[in-house]
Amino acid sequence: MKTITFNIQPPSGAAFERECGEDPVTFGRGGGADVVVTDGSMSRNHARIVAEAGGWVIEDLGARNGTYVNGERLTERQPIAPGDIIKMGATIVQVNDPAQEPDYAIGGGDLASSIFRPATEIAEATLPAAPSRVAARLKALNDFHRSLAGPITLDELLERLLDGLFSALHPEQGVVLLQQPDGTLATAASRRLPGAKGELLVSRRLAFEVVEKGTAALVSDLSIDERFSGAHSMMLSGVRSILAAPISDPAGCLGMVAIYSRAHVRRFGEEDLELLVSLASVAALRIRNVELAEEAAARRVQDRELALAHDIQMAMLPRRMPARPEVEMWATLIPARAVGGDLYDFLIIDDALWFVIADAAGKGVSAALFMAVTRTLFRAVARGEATVSSVLARMNAELAVDNERQFFVTALVGRLDLTSGRLAYSSAGHPAPLRLSTSGTAEPLAAPDGGIALGILEDAAYEEVELQLGPGELLLLFTDGVTEAINVNGELFSDARLLGALAEHGARPAADIVNRVVEAVNGFAAGAPQEDDITVLALRYLGAR
Repeated sequence: MKTITFNIQPPSGAAFERECGEDPVTFGRGGGADVVVTDGSMSRNHARIVAEAGGWVIEDLGARNGTYVNGERLTERQPIAPGDIIKMGATIVQVNDPAQEPDYAIGGGDLASSIFRPATEIAEATLPAAPSRVAARLKALNDFHRSLAGPITLDELLERLLDGLFSALHPEQGVVLLQQPDGTLATAASRRLPGAKGELLVSRRLAFEVVEKGTAALVSDLSIDERFSGAHSMMLSGVRSILAAPISDPAGCLGMVAIYSRAHVRRFGEEDLELLVSLASVAALRIRNVELAEEAAARRVQDRELALAHDIQMAMLPRRMPARPEVEMWATLIPARAVGGDLYDFLIIDDALWFVIADAAGKGVSAALFMAVTRTLFRAVARGEATVSSVLARMNAELAVDNERQFFVTALVGRLDLTSGRLAYSSAGHPAPLRLSTSGTAEPLAAPDGGIALGILEDAAYEEVELQLGPGELLLLFTDGVTEAINVNGELFSDARLLGALAEHGARPAADIVNRVVEAVNGFAAGAPQEDDITVLALRYLGAR
């Protein structure tokens, strides 16, 4: 009986030969196989070739990745003959007749010829010498340029790129993949001619060669190119010839474009590859421009929304200070961003002035939303509670329910009896107010015991402190954006500087005091960016009517 030989090309390492006669030959990566191949994508016992009726048949042994003969997956025993190409995992086996020279070698020759060249090198290449081909290429480029004139969306741009490719290169399938923010590739546009079969896929190996290495690819016959040994889905769909190019510009790679054809319908050439690279380069510049334009438009929308949110937040603050002769009051809030997480508010209930100052953790929209809820709770709870500590306890219980994101807010709630000057206050982790006596002495008030921030523990308890304010005495409430303001040298404004500013300007009206404190903070920062929201509230008790 005659013998046949196998030229075996593993995914890595040198090719080797094995002869088969009357005895069965098994292939696999396990030690029990007759031909052991170092290939992680092969099964331990992958396939077997058996002499039968003067020839040979191959059978799959239940391999997880299947066995392919000439691109078709084995579903049953099948005869093989010299010239057949067998794929087992990532290993290619060529069947040869030892009495004849093989028509071609795996990885070489015309059928396996593949070109991988830097896209920049191809883009700079000289145009083909044939005048007709030069004209065709220039026409395709000119038509594509003209189609991109004027405003255009990204989807329209990619569709026009495919229009140009299908018109000039006549593929059966095409796909454009763009890089996502997480670095992965996703299909942005695709097209296929009627009758094209199978899913339109791009092998990981092709994507790596094109996107990561910046190379343009011309694959003449996918079935015998070891670079794409795992591309079973594309081979089953009948795809054989591939052109692919990166969509890149000097700023980086944006993605890739690939077109496909069955080898017996159209086999792409180097001139086709040059045209694909040229069109992809033009598309890259426009994609970058479209992205910049869309980002600018998105920023404008976001800026408008933030400006509206800023107006809404500022409208939630008191528009007028208490219209009572017993007190003089003024406040200001300066967000570090368009919207912030600070809050001040007050209510007059009978002859009592209730007030709150608060600071939500974080900055921006999330802090502003949490602060809006805090203000609503303060206004609702203060009307039904008798003590400042019970107001904080009720607010905390509501904020802590279903607070999975663990947002929290520091707050100080006070109640001033306008008829007597008696003050009660309670703190939830907030800085203690400063007190300015009629003699001009400024000092911080005692901080109540405990006082965990609102929203952390549902059953937290709060203590309160009571004291007597005399006519003319003033309280200054603030958030830590004041004392923790930073200058260009990294220094903090500090409690001491705030006490000094209050002592220096304490004889002024409440509005002037607030403005002078803010000016002192800004002067200290000396142009350093504002890192946190700044809120200052001055309250002077003038005495009973």
